Amino acid sequence: MFVLHFCRGSTMQNRLLFLSLAVLAILIAVVSAISGCKSDGKTLSLSEGAGVPPPAAPTVPPPSATPLTFDLSKKPVPLTEGEKNRVLEIALATPEARAELDKGTTYRTEMEWGAILWEEDPNPGRTVGVAGAFWVLDYDIADTGLPSFVNPHAVIYPRVLIRFGEPVEWNVGVTVDRTTWKIVRVDKSPPKKGIDLTIPPAPSR
Repeated sequence: MFVLHFCRGSTMQNRLLFLSLAVLAILIAVVSAISGCKSDGKTLSLSEGAGVPPPAAPTVPPPSATPLTFDLSKKPVPLTEGEKNRVLEIALATPEARAELDKGTTYRTEMEWGAILWEEDPNPGRTVGVAGAFWVLDYDIADTGLPSFVNPHAVIYPRVLIRFGEPVEWNVGVTVDRTTWKIVRVDKSPPKKGIDLTIPPAPSR
């Protein structure tokens, strides 16, 4: 009788206990589900959770396999001191250079080479007077030879680069035909901003 009386008297307590245990079970299930979606303290995306591999990193193309070579048979003949002075005198007398010299602008000069690939006229022995390509080359190719990136049919001329200002504010490059001492090209440019590619007609032959 005592036990029966105890169970009846505890019906409300049993219900509360059952509800508490049910709520606790639900909380444990929710916590377990949340913990299962985390890894190393970072929430995984849906694709990662499904086992989908991340996208591959972009591939970097390999550098050009063509090495730079120099053709000693195409190297220009070095200028004599007299020829250097004459090319410099011609360059400083151009209107582009005089415009800066008349302002009293300081300058310095560098001797270079200019290689021009003239377009050929369909008629043999004549030129159209239009440059198909132009390259500025260091003066030391007179020792190393013509670089392989220059068309072997290009004509190589002495070139003077005049740098005006300190720091440099303006460049003038003058390319001269050493057989006729006529100017074949004048280009001008602000430093590091490209070159004016206007090319005059081909020299008369």
